Amino acid sequence: MKRVSLICCTILCVVSVAGASALGIQTQNARSTETILPAEAYDAAQAAYEMEVLHQRLLAARAENQIVDLGELTRQEAERLSDDQVTDTRRYLVGVDRPVAATIDLATSAGKGGAIGAVHTLIDGTMVWSATLRSPGATAIRAHLSDIDLPVGTELYAYGKHGDAFGPYTGSGSLHNSEIWTNTVFGDTIYLQLEIQGPVTDAQRQASYFVIDSIGHMGDSFELARWQGTSQAKSFCTDPAGPVNASCVENAECGSVGPAGAAQSAVAAMLFRSGGSYYICSGGLLSNGTATPPPYFLTANHCVSKGGEASSLETYWDHKAGCGTTSCDYGWAGGRTLTGATILSSSRTSDYTLMQLNSVPSGRAYLGWSSAAIANTNGAGLHRISHPAGSPQAYSQHDVNTSAGTCRTWPRGSWIYSRDTYGATEGGSSGSPVLNDSGKVVGQLSGACGTNLSDTCDPNNNATVDGALAAYFGDVSQWLDGGTGCIPSTEVCDGIDNDCDGQIDEDSVCGGGGCTLGQIGDSCSANADCCSNKCRGRNGNKTCR
Repeated sequence: MKRVSLICCTILCVVSVAGASALGIQTQNARSTETILPAEAYDAAQAAYEMEVLHQRLLAARAENQIVDLGELTRQEAERLSDDQVTDTRRYLVGVDRPVAATIDLATSAGKGGAIGAVHTLIDGTMVWSATLRSPGATAIRAHLSDIDLPVGTELYAYGKHGDAFGPYTGSGSLHNSEIWTNTVFGDTIYLQLEIQGPVTDAQRQASYFVIDSIGHMGDSFELARWQGTSQAKSFCTDPAGPVNASCVENAECGSVGPAGAAQSAVAAMLFRSGGSYYICSGGLLSNGTATPPPYFLTANHCVSKGGEASSLETYWDHKAGCGTTSCDYGWAGGRTLTGATILSSSRTSDYTLMQLNSVPSGRAYLGWSSAAIANTNGAGLHRISHPAGSPQAYSQHDVNTSAGTCRTWPRGSWIYSRDTYGATEGGSSGSPVLNDSGKVVGQLSGACGTNLSDTCDPNNNATVDGALAAYFGDVSQWLDGGTGCIPSTEVCDGIDNDCDGQIDEDSVCGGGGCTLGQIGDSCSANADCCSNKCRGRNGNKTCR
C-alpha cells in the first residue's frame, strides 16, 4: 500500500483532536453572510499619477548622501534563498532579512552607526533627512524600522529608483510606534526620507529618533517584483529557466471564474517576514454582515500566526495578468500595496488565521461566508482565486471528495478534502479562501495530501486540503457574525476600551483607583513607569507606548 503523505507549510503540522466534539463542527443553525461588492472602482490611473508626483517631489527635496551598501548576500543568506529551500515549503520563500542596526538621531547632524544619511534644510525651513541603502542582487527591497520616536509634523517616506513611492507613515500626530515595515520598492535600492515642516524647533530635532533595524532583500523567486529594466516584470507565464508555475495552473483572466468573480477584488498576495525570511501566501477579505465591514482578512495559520508576522504584512491587490501574456506589466505604480495587520484569532486546528488589516484600497469586495459543514458533502463544488508562486491571480475548481485518503494531522471535518477539476494550487496559494457554488467562503487552503506530491498536476493521487470554516466558526463568530469583535476584560488606563463599552479610560476607573502610572506618550525611564508596561526610546527621551 502506498503511504499517504502531506505537504504542509510549516515543519510542524500537528493537530490534537479527539472525536466529533473536539472538532467543533457546525452541524446545525448554520450562519452565513452575503458578499458586499465595492461601491466604487479603484482609480489606478489617478493613484499612479499621485505616486509619480510624490516620487518627483521626494527626489527634489532629497539630501545628498552616500549609499550604504550592504554587500553581497552571506553564504547563509544565499543558502536560505536556494531553490531547495523555496520548494520545501508551501509558504513561498522569496526573501531574507539583512541586519542594519543603524541609529538615526536628528539631535546630531546625521545618524549614528556609520553616519547613515544626511540632513539639510529647504528654503521654507523644512528639515530633510535622507538615506540610501542598497542590497546588491535584490529584485525588491523594504526596510524595517524600530524604536521609533518622532514628533508631531514628522513625515517618513520610502521610495525606489523606478518611480514607486510610499508614505507618509506618520499620519497627523506623534508617531510612537515600536516598529514599521515600509512598503516594498522595486530594484536593489531603497531611499528613506524624513521631513519635519519648518521652522524646526530644537525640541523637534531632539525628539526625532529611530533605528533602521534591517532590510528585506527579495530574491529571484519574488516574481511580484522581477524587474526587466522597464515597467514590466515576469509572471507565471515565462522565466529564463522555464515556467514558474506548473502547466496545470490557470490564469484567472483566461475565462469565466464563475462564483469566484468577487474574489478577484477580495483576494490579495501577502508578503510577510517570519523567522528572518520573507514569504508569500494568499488571503482574502471577509464580510461581517454589516454595510461597512471592517477589513477582516482570512489566511492560513501556517502562513501567519504571530503578531510580528502580521505587523510585517504587505498586501498586493489586483495582481493580474492578461490572458496569453508572457511578460506581464504588474501595474502597481498606483500604490495598491498596503502594510500592517493585527491578528484577531488563529489556530493550528483547521489551520486558520483571521486578521484585521490596517487599511485597504478602494474597490474591494468583502466575501460572504457560510458556516455550514461541507467536508462530508461528496461532489460539492469549490472555487478559488490564489497567487501560486506569487504569480498573478490564478483560478481553480475542486470537487469535495469524501473517499480521498486523509493525512493523520488533518482529519476530515476540520479539513475539507477535494480533487482539482480545473487549474491547481502551489506554494503561495496557501491561505486563499475557498468558495462554494454560491460564492461563499467555507475555508482556506492548507496544502495537499497524497501519494504523488511531486506532481502538482495529478489530481487522481493528490487531494487539495482546506481548513474548514465550519470547524472553527465558534472561535471567529464574534467578528464575522455582525459583532464588534471586542472581547470584554477589566478596564485599565492604557488607552484601550478594555470593557467594550465604547469609552476609553473612563473616569469611573481612571479617576478612582485605576492605573496611575504613565499613559501613552508620557515620559518614562523603565517599563514599570507605564500602564502599558512599555517604555521605549533613547535614554533621556523615552515615552510610554
